[in-house]
Amino acid sequence: MTNPYEPTVSESSDSPRWSESHLHAFAGWWLAIAGLIHFAAVNVQSGARSFSSLDWSPAFLVVLGTLVVFRVRIATMLTRLIGSFVIVGIAVAFVLIVVGFGDGAELTYGNTTVTDPPPWQICCMLLVIGVTLVPPWWALQRAMADNHRVRWRGGG
Repeated sequence: MTNPYEPTVSESSDSPRWSESHLHAFAGWWLAIAGLIHFAAVNVQSGARSFSSLDWSPAFLVVLGTLVVFRVRIATMLTRLIGSFVIVGIAVAFVLIVVGFGDGAELTYGNTTVTDPPPWQICCMLLVIGVTLVPPWWALQRAMADNHRVRWRGGG
């Protein structure tokens, strides 16, 4: 006999559901692979010839991705925080580009002249940052939302 007071489960069968562990694995692997790609690209472009001349800063993404795969809570929170800042930064940069900043203006400090990058370079940089960090942020946000969502509808 079934319990008439048991809440009804309302799972939508039209959309495939990823479990929380699948979302963490996706986010972690995405960060780790993106970190390896950034590591290779930065060191090839800088012309690193020896182990001591390598730029290790992109390795942070590899470590962060590995920790997210293993579901270390602080790594998950840090990834979500960085992703949120990236989205806000992309929005602010887009507004600044539309307003007209980044048109090649120059600033001079003594013997050094600094030129603003043109808008296409800024857009390329924002695209790379967005492709690197927004998908893991989305997956972790979705995992958090799925974890806290009430999956049944009943009396209340």
